[in-house]
Amino acid sequence: MKTDSVWLYGAGGHALVVADALRDLKVPVAGLIDDNPVRVRDSTGSILPGFGINSQFRIPDSALIITIGNCRVRALLADRLDARYHTLIHPSAIVSRTVEIAEGSVVMHGAIVQVASRIGRHVIVNTGARVDHECTIHDFAHIAPSVNLCGDVTVGEGAIIGAGAIVLPGVRIGKWSVVGAGAVVLRDVPDYAVVVGNPARIIRYEQAPLSGDEAVCDGAANETAGSVTLCNEGLSQEVSGNGVSGNGNLHRMHPPSSQRTKTSRTSPAAVAANDLLDSV
Repeated sequence: MKTDSVWLYGAGGHALVVADALRDLKVPVAGLIDDNPVRVRDSTGSILPGFGINSQFRIPDSALIITIGNCRVRALLADRLDARYHTLIHPSAIVSRTVEIAEGSVVMHGAIVQVASRIGRHVIVNTGARVDHECTIHDFAHIAPSVNLCGDVTVGEGAIIGAGAIVLPGVRIGKWSVVGAGAVVLRDVPDYAVVVGNPARIIRYEQAPLSGDEAVCDGAANETAGSVTLCNEGLSQEVSGNGVSGNGNLHRMHPPSSQRTKTSRTSPAAVAANDLLDSV
């Protein structure tokens, strides 16, 4: 079915790449939605304020892609938005006809997805990534540029595989885990783990993502240099935005807490505006 036009939710660097891919496919960009329009990096079409700053926000009629690199924010928005999602495969990508790709996912320029692989909802298979035979990539995961997933790899929900990483055949990457750029993963990675190096080793554990109203701040986030203010249920907390997995994760503690280090909590409005595509 022909798509007349597509809206993009998020107007940072990832939106620039997706908009370019849509143009290559001759699919018009209907416009951009962002929770901080002042920071928009692409002037394609109309710009609408998102639900983070506009309580009257309504989803446009056209198809939508959530163009935010941060997996946690992408999952939060998908949970909140009742939209008709567009799935994008760039014409330069090589995708086997046996591959299953769910709604809202994008396969970018020069990526390769081989036979019998399955890609979930709102997944990013980024520029030049290689997904070999029988891989399974669950919802909200991000396969960064030039990643090599060898055969029969499983990538859990919301996991991030950093640029240039190599995952050997049959390895399972746990949900909401982070594989650092250039890592070589020889064995399974637990849920929420952060691994780096060759061979990849665990350096810490991430935290489980917030969902629904737990992560939503009424009104726009107040941004300062290097930090943001999180508003939740009347509480105000200034937090730093630094960490291996990028600036400003949305999360809550996942047990066992004794094995985990505290990471930052950032409002979805601020993170979406900052566009944390380079989150590892």
